[in-house]
Amino acid sequence: MIMLIVFSVSAQNQHHQNIIALPCESAISLIVPSQTFENQLLRNDLPVNAQHHHPAAMEATASSKTSSVINSRLLGYHSDNYIAGSWESDDSTSFTYTGNRGNDPYWGWEYDLELYTYYNAGNWDIGSRSVQTFDANDQVTLYQYDVYNAGVWENADRNSYLWDSYNRYTQRTYYVWNVVTMAWDNNSRYSVVYHDNTGWIHEDETYEQWVAGAWENDVRYQYTYNGNDQVTVYQYHVWNAGAWDNSYQALYSYDANNLVTDIIGQSWIAGAWENVTKSVYSYDANDLVTTTTFYNWDGANWVEYYRYGYTYDANNYVASSTSYQWDGSNWVEVSRTLYTRDANGNATNATYQDWIGGAWENTIKIDNSFNSYNQWLSYYYSVWNAGAWEYLYRYLYTYEEYEDGTSSIENQAVTSASMFPNPVGANSFISFNNSTGGDATFIVTDVQGRIIKEENLGNISSHHQLLFDARGLSSGVYFYELRTDAEISIGKFVKQ
Repeated sequence: MIMLIVFSVSAQNQHHQNIIALPCESAISLIVPSQTFENQLLRNDLPVNAQHHHPAAMEATASSKTSSVINSRLLGYHSDNYIAGSWESDDSTSFTYTGNRGNDPYWGWEYDLELYTYYNAGNWDIGSRSVQTFDANDQVTLYQYDVYNAGVWENADRNSYLWDSYNRYTQRTYYVWNVVTMAWDNNSRYSVVYHDNTGWIHEDETYEQWVAGAWENDVRYQYTYNGNDQVTVYQYHVWNAGAWDNSYQALYSYDANNLVTDIIGQSWIAGAWENVTKSVYSYDANDLVTTTTFYNWDGANWVEYYRYGYTYDANNYVASSTSYQWDGSNWVEVSRTLYTRDANGNATNATYQDWIGGAWENTIKIDNSFNSYNQWLSYYYSVWNAGAWEYLYRYLYTYEEYEDGTSSIENQAVTSASMFPNPVGANSFISFNNSTGGDATFIVTDVQGRIIKEENLGNISSHHQLLFDARGLSSGVYFYELRTDAEISIGKFVKQ
């Protein structure tokens, strides 16, 4: 049997980031790929030894034995600007932790303290800090952002979080500091209702604003699902004069393989739903999306507008993504991105090009390096100027190893799994390879190892790709595992 296991870690946040948990059909449900995921593929996550995207440094030995896991967490990063032929310091961020929580850039945020400094006239000045408080389950309960002013820390804003008994994020309340009353004022609140007692599927999400001393409804999201827990209707409502008004909805269709085939967007106009946009998806024999085509409604017909096309390498990682504009009769190239990857699937280079005058011209280049945990060590951003690449800025990262409190399974061979885009918004693709294939079971597990959801995927091939719908997951870090009796495929992703 094959098991795909997702481990949840505490939801994290950054300053002024509203954590929005959108609906999750079953973890293997198929939802529209992100329209911009081709720009999020600088890094892929493979379950090799000392792999960042799984807490375990896996050993290919026995199946039931476990051991403590060494992972790597971010201590800090700094950015430099390239000016007149040399690198000049810009700003720096450092992190401190308690216990076995961890963190790395753009992924998991499990720090106790984040300190931001900036370079000013030859000196490092303190700018701001973020402080987080966690409960016994390592779920963040309070996030506070402060600014440093004239040698004194001043409150700015904060978020408080509520979790249910299943470690699911249920409410976030945002506060701002009132410098007149010197107290925290309510500002906004987000609440979610789940589909059942144990799953991650959202049925209802409500945003409220604090108005005249009371909570007042603002906007609402509602979801309808089919028997496979796949979203079929998504609706957006606005609060108006004491009632919810329709505003927008999306209608989802699937094929016999449970792959999304099209999504129709409609707006509520003059008391009826009217077509606005449509996206149509095509796939290859491996269920990898090859084209995403967008249409606009002209009042009578769907008219082609824009398209993304994707190619893949031998390991089924995205090798190129190309955008096209419809000129009335043909698809015309607009831009493309070409990826070069290391043995772990991380993009060591991404080159962006525009189609100009019948030829591809360079525009932007991103060069990355990674450590043995597949974490960024460096990120260099360059622009094309007068026939040559010129540096613009860079990020450099520093880490430490630590015991992350999880266990590794030591007696099974480790094979490759990957996910893109990552971080994940609404959905992402999970690709895996193993030598046998077989009957597959999808399991969602929290950080303590408790199974939250389990679903049989049926018989799948040894090389397969799943379109993973993460829209019901709270923001944070998650680990997934695809297991057979002989092999384990592991990865990790971040839900935005």
